[in-house]
Amino acid sequence: MEILIIAVVIIVLALIMGVSVELITAVVLGIAGLLTLLMLVFFIYSFARLLRTKGCEGTVAGLREHERYKYPWAWYRVGEKEYRNVFPSEVILRDRLYPEGKLCRLRINEKQGVVYDRNALLCIVIGLALSAILLVTVADQLTSVIQLIIDN
Repeated sequence: MEILIIAVVIIVLALIMGVSVELITAVVLGIAGLLTLLMLVFFIYSFARLLRTKGCEGTVAGLREHERYKYPWAWYRVGEKEYRNVFPSEVILRDRLYPEGKLCRLRINEKQGVVYDRNALLCIVIGLALSAILLVTVADQLTSVIQLIIDN
C-alpha cells in the first residue's frame, strides 16, 4: 500500500512539473513490463525444476510452518520421509485440499527435498501461460505509447 501511495505522489509531482501523460504512461508500462518479465522468469524456472522430478504417491502429513517462513506449508509423507510442498499452502479451502492422510499423486525432487502437488502444478502452468500473455499485452501497449510519443 505504501508503494502505491509513493507512486501516486511521484506521478502527481511529475504532472505538476510538466511531464507529459504519455511519458508517465510509458514509464508505468515499462515498470509493469519488467515486473511481468520477472514473473515469467520465475515460472520458467519453476517449470524447469518441475521437469527434473519423478512421479510418486504420498499422503498428506499436515500443515506446518517452515523454519524460515511464517506461513504454513503442506507436508507430504513419501515412504518413510516427509517432504515440504514447493509452494506455501493455499489460504482458502485448506481443510479440503490438505486432509491429513489423503493419498495424492506427487512429483518429487529428492535432492531438494520438495514435492509438487496438483495445486503447485496448476500454479506453475497457469502462471506461465498468464504471465506470458500479460507480457505480450504490456509490450504491445508500451510500443503503442512509445510510437505516440515519437509521433508528437
